[in-house]
Amino acid sequence: MKKYFLSILLSFLLLFILSSCSIDDEQLFQQAQQFVNEKKVPEAIKLLQEIVEKKPNGEFGEKSQKTMISLYQIELQNPQMAIQEARRFVELYPNSAQTPSVYFMIGFIFNNDMHQTDSAKIAYTEFLSRYPNSEMAKSAEFELQNLGKDINEIFKAQLTDTTKKPQFTVQSK
Repeated sequence: MKKYFLSILLSFLLLFILSSCSIDDEQLFQQAQQFVNEKKVPEAIKLLQEIVEKKPNGEFGEKSQKTMISLYQIELQNPQMAIQEARRFVELYPNSAQTPSVYFMIGFIFNNDMHQTDSAKIAYTEFLSRYPNSEMAKSAEFELQNLGKDINEIFKAQLTDTTKKPQFTVQSK
């Protein structure tokens, strides 16, 4: 009985030591941010992936997934991976307040980064069917109306038609 109790006690002690030594998600996320600041984006992505895989519904899972979208799109200029991670975000976090904006970004990346207007049209149409009352719905409609057009052409058309106010809005957060 004494050996049994001692082995249980040692097991709990070992478990406690191992759990206290592990790096928590917040520390991993902070380390990922540090890697981004140091321009070590692939290393940052590995840490963010680890957070999402380990605890997708944890406090830092959603934030990590969204950060990966931005890193692939902006820092690594890899729109294919940005779309892949955006689709994964929508799959993992369908009820998140951030899901509509991420869904919009799929269309935006197809249109503006990849110049795949057919795919952008599908993505924007799907966005509007899912989120017709979203604050980004007007932007999606504007994008659909102007798919494939050069930005200068859009501005010129807006300026020459004095009966219309510009239909686009810039949103910042």
